[in-house]
Amino acid sequence: MASTIEALEEFGTCLESIWAYDISKVNTRPNDQAYRDAKTHTISEALKVDINLFEMKSCLAQGYPFAFGLRLYSSFDKAAETGLVPMANTSESKRKAHGSHALLAVGYSDRSKAFIVRNSWGEKWVSVVFVDLNSLTQLSMIVRSEENNYFSYCNMTP
Repeated sequence: MASTIEALEEFGTCLESIWAYDISKVNTRPNDQAYRDAKTHTISEALKVDINLFEMKSCLAQGYPFAFGLRLYSSFDKAAETGLVPMANTSESKRKAHGSHALLAVGYSDRSKAFIVRNSWGEKWVSVVFVDLNSLTQLSMIVRSEENNYFSYCNMTP
């Protein structure tokens, strides 16, 4: 995820209406319009958020979504049917292909003890991730862009 954040700082990203994600074009160079538009959608700064439930919930409560990485286990595939990523079982095997995934936390349910997330694979895929902080990777980031030119205190470090 760190290299993706660096690429977004340097190159930005275009609107999906200009260059939509298409798995068949994953290795195709985007058109010039996509590169021009991407320069207007860059990240100006990224800060690390501690992998700590209180800090993560604090960011969300203050209106700051954050990206995080999730280690994937075989139960992750059940999310395609339900939209929910279940808590990984300790005896469960890690997923052989595509062993991690980045998500954007946009909310948290104290009742369900789950993050509400946006997923790059589409709205119908994963919408809720049950919290097991041990399955999170060691990187969680909040970013500032020209459209979102402010930060709040969330115990963030550069």
